[in-house]
Amino acid sequence: MQISGISEDQFVDKIVDRLIEKVLPELKKQAEEQEKKDKTLTKKDVYTDYIPCSPNTFNDFYLAQTDLPRMRKGSRIVFSEKAIIEWKEKYGKEYKI
Repeated sequence: MQISGISEDQFVDKIVDRLIEKVLPELKKQAEEQEKKDKTLTKKDVYTDYIPCSPNTFNDFYLAQTDLPRMRKGSRIVFSEKAIIEWKEKYGKEYKI
């Protein structure tokens, strides 16, 4: 199929490019707003305020749990407050928190 002298694939590519051009800035804006609403926690924040335990217990036991949500920021391990709260609600009884 030809539309204004371009192929169907070219037409679809133009539509996709235009959608990305329009939608991507809004998605980035929403992601930034969401990130602002979520607090980034350090290991100390987590073991002091969310999973009360000693630093050694946190490092040796909780960090060994593959289901504990974490992220890397450079060489540091950090945590999403929302993800830690959700994890604690889901696994708190299992881990006796």
